[in-house]
Amino acid sequence: MMIQRNLIAPILLSIFSLTFACSNEPLTEDPLASTSTEPIQKEPVQTNGNTPCDFALTNLTANTTVIIDCMMDLQGQTINVPSGVTIEYQTGGDIINGTLNFSDGDIISGELLNGSLELTGATAQLKEPTFNFIPNRWDIVEGEVDDMVAYDNKLILNKVLKDIQLMGGTTFKIDKLDAYFQTQPWFVEKSQSQQDSAIQVPAGMHLIMTNNTNLRVQPNNGKRVALLAVYKADNAIVEGGVLHGDRDTHDYSDGGTHEWGHVLIVKASKNVIIKNMTLMDAGGDGIAVNAYGHASDSNYIYCDNVLITGNKIIRSRRNGLSITDGRNIIVENNEFIDSGTSTSNSSGVAPMWALDIEPYRSGGTIYEIAEDITIRNNIEKGSAQGGFIIYTGDRITIESNTMENGIHYRQTSGSIIRNNKITGVSDISNNARTAIGAENRNGNKDNVISGNTISGFNTGINVGDYNSIEVFDNVINDCGKAIGYQSLLNAKIHDNTITSCDLGIGSQGLNVTLENSEFYNNIITDCKLGFNLNYTNVEELSNTFTIRNNTFESSSNSEVKYVKGLEFINNNLTGDIRVGETENSSFRSNTIVGQFKITSGCKNLMISDNYITDCFWDNNNDDYSIVNIVKQNNSCN
Repeated sequence: MMIQRNLIAPILLSIFSLTFACSNEPLTEDPLASTSTEPIQKEPVQTNGNTPCDFALTNLTANTTVIIDCMMDLQGQTINVPSGVTIEYQTGGDIINGTLNFSDGDIISGELLNGSLELTGATAQLKEPTFNFIPNRWDIVEGEVDDMVAYDNKLILNKVLKDIQLMGGTTFKIDKLDAYFQTQPWFVEKSQSQQDSAIQVPAGMHLIMTNNTNLRVQPNNGKRVALLAVYKADNAIVEGGVLHGDRDTHDYSDGGTHEWGHVLIVKASKNVIIKNMTLMDAGGDGIAVNAYGHASDSNYIYCDNVLITGNKIIRSRRNGLSITDGRNIIVENNEFIDSGTSTSNSSGVAPMWALDIEPYRSGGTIYEIAEDITIRNNIEKGSAQGGFIIYTGDRITIESNTMENGIHYRQTSGSIIRNNKITGVSDISNNARTAIGAENRNGNKDNVISGNTISGFNTGINVGDYNSIEVFDNVINDCGKAIGYQSLLNAKIHDNTITSCDLGIGSQGLNVTLENSEFYNNIITDCKLGFNLNYTNVEELSNTFTIRNNTFESSSNSEVKYVKGLEFINNNLTGDIRVGETENSSFRSNTIVGQFKITSGCKNLMISDNYITDCFWDNNNDDYSIVNIVKQNNSCN
């Protein structure tokens, strides 16, 4: 049926073509292919109907509408479409085997587009912004195929994605599809980058896939390969679908780590959403977020305002998610499963974390920047090396996650780790890991660790900031050492609850320094040792730190040894305290249900106003008047 009516005045549009050409250059690598040697027979393009039209398109007039509700076989003809024409789909309609040469202001229904219909001339616009991609209307070949067919699959999908964007489409839907895509750089085209060789999501496009959509990396031997890329694609959304890497079918034989085979990359893009996807078996990372160029480059483009939510990232060979450059990123409600683990066919490759924030810095030069990132409400389990790590990066918040492996930071400022539940899955005697760990580096400052619930680790929290860390309201149980400290400046460790651990609070290593730092209002019960303060301020004469208003209940001696500058005040201690090789320190107004033991090597101690049930045990030969150990106003039973 052909109906024509006047339309609004045409809009000027850019010229484009839906055709593409494959390079005839020889392959530069011996590609991995399926074991089949049979030639692939492509199926005919699926059509919407089979009732032939009883009219032709040769007599179209400008500013009219033609309704296609029948099969229009152009039989190789080129139809010159006047300006302002709308070609509208209705049920049963299709146009195949020919060319539509459009003029300015033309419109066509997306349902009529297919691989046998070529569009030339001006860029027609879609009648509706949503386009449904049906694979067998576009010569996509599903199942295991050889490399050239997988390469054609990529070219076809990329061409349709780009052309739909040019035609004004904003939503691209794919439902049932299970196909391989050859995305290895240099496979045919020379000098391709990882992102250029991937399936590319255009700017402003909402790509919607379903659980029936399986996009697979064609097995290859490339060292930097990505299946899907959001590259210089602002305002893009990728939703749903199942993406498969090639970690167990990859060819690693030419050596090297082959760690950069990512399933999805987000690069140099702003206002991006990645949601409700399943990304599995990446040869490298499940998702990688990074910039184009380096921070000092004139062409530097970083990622900004990225939301990664509701995804499942499974068995990535390297990391589940790596962020090496980006600002204002939210990672929430995702599942990270078995990141970095080995399979029977491929070994994991470092770093092997579920999530790794690691902008590159070297020799004082900042090449990449990662800051203002929130990681929340995620589930992590089974990671080979650890859960989440801030290797470098600033103002990172990691909160309300449920994890089996630890959270660590190496160099960061203004970051917060709070309200996470971290439960080790093995007995602590077999778990040498730390639930929350901070390395002792000059760049660490103004960080907060609070409200976390930790159990089943060798070390609950290892504190190691040079400047201004606060650790409070954490609940730690069933650990080896609950809180360990490295060198600290202006630290506050308070209001933590510790139960059933071997050691409540203790130094982590030799010759640590504590300056202007406080431990207060902590409750430590049912532990073998309440505290073990060793090798602290050994070479520092002026540093001081305070332990006050804490409750320590232990079954063995708590110990202070090789310590200088300690103020131990108003604590309640159940169990003996042993002090040795300690200088320039005071113990005042404490209640000690046990014995106060003084061993050799102490000097300049003030021990006063304490209540001690079993009084003192002086196990030394020192003359207290000479070494200046003063005991006064203490009460003993």
